[in-house]
Amino acid sequence: MKEEKYVYAVSTIKVNEKTLLSTDFLEQLLSTRHHDDVRRQLVEHGWLGLSSDDDDAQLQKFLINSWELINEISPEPNLLEALVLKNDYHNLKAALKCSFSGVSPEKYFIKPCMFDVEEMASAVSDRNFDQLPSHMQAVALEAHGVYMRTQNGQYSETIIDTGALSAIREAGKCSESQLISFASELTCAAANVKTAVRAIRTQKDAHFFDTAICECDTLDKKELIAAALKGEEALLAYLDTTPYKEAVEILESGSDNHASLSAFEKWFDDRLTERIRATKSVFFGPDPLAAFYLAREIEIRNIRILLSGKRHEVDDLVIRERMRKLYV
Repeated sequence: MKEEKYVYAVSTIKVNEKTLLSTDFLEQLLSTRHHDDVRRQLVEHGWLGLSSDDDDAQLQKFLINSWELINEISPEPNLLEALVLKNDYHNLKAALKCSFSGVSPEKYFIKPCMFDVEEMASAVSDRNFDQLPSHMQAVALEAHGVYMRTQNGQYSETIIDTGALSAIREAGKCSESQLISFASELTCAAANVKTAVRAIRTQKDAHFFDTAICECDTLDKKELIAAALKGEEALLAYLDTTPYKEAVEILESGSDNHASLSAFEKWFDDRLTERIRATKSVFFGPDPLAAFYLAREIEIRNIRILLSGKRHEVDDLVIRERMRKLYV
C-alpha cells in the first residue's frame, strides 16, 4: 500500500512537530507589550538571530529547512511541488522584471522552489524559455510578449499569476496527498475570489477577468466572471451557492474594503488549518508531511504579523484578528 511506504517519514515528522509553535506561546507573545520584548523571546527560542535585519531571512530559513527535511525523508521526491510552485512563479516574475530593467534578480528570488534560480535567471535573460519547466514555458513566453508589445507590467504579471494557479491546481490533482489536493484547490478558489472582488472595485473589463481568473473545481469560471461583471452584490450571491458561502458574510460585513479582503484571506487560511489539524491522528500516507510544511508556513506568517503589529504599536485586538489559527 502506498500509505505504508510513508511510515518512516511520518514517524520522523511526528517528532519534528514538537518544534512547531504552540498556541500558548503565541498568546504569550501577543500579551507582551513591546516589540523588542517579543523579539527577544523569539531569539531565546531560536526563531530569530541577534540582528533584526536578518529576521525575514531567518524565518524563511525555517521554511526551507522544513522543505529540505521532507524532501530528504519522503519516498515521493516531488511531494511538495504544488505547495512551492507559487515561489517558482514569483521567481519567474522577478527574473522577467529584472531582465527588462537590467537589474540582477538574485535578491528577489524566493526559496524553497522546485526550479534552480540560477537556471531560471539564465533562461529568462537569454529568452530561452524552452529551458524552463514545461508548465512554465508558454506562460513565460506570453508574459514576455505582452510586455514587449504593451509595456504593461501589471498585465504581464497577471498572466504569470494565473499560470501559477493553473500549475498549482494540476500539481495538486496529481498529488498522492489528499491534503495537498485540498490546499491547491483552496488556493485557486481564494485567489479567484480575491481577484474578482478587487477587479470589481477597480472597474476592470471582461478581458481582464478572463485573463486573471483560473479554472478550478469548486468555482465555475464562467459563472464567477458573469456574476462579477454585474457587480459585487451579484458576485456574493453566486458565492452563496458555493462551498465558500460562509465567507460571504465576511465580505458583506466589512465597511473597509482592504479589511474585508484581509479577513476573507484569513477565513481561507483558517479553513486550511482545520483541515491540517485532521492529520494529527494520521500515521500513514503523505498527509502528515504536507501538514507539517503547511503548519510551518502558517506559523511563520503569524510571527511576521505579530512582529509587524508590535513594531507599529497596533492594538492587540487588531493583531489577534489578523493572526491565523495554528496547527499545534
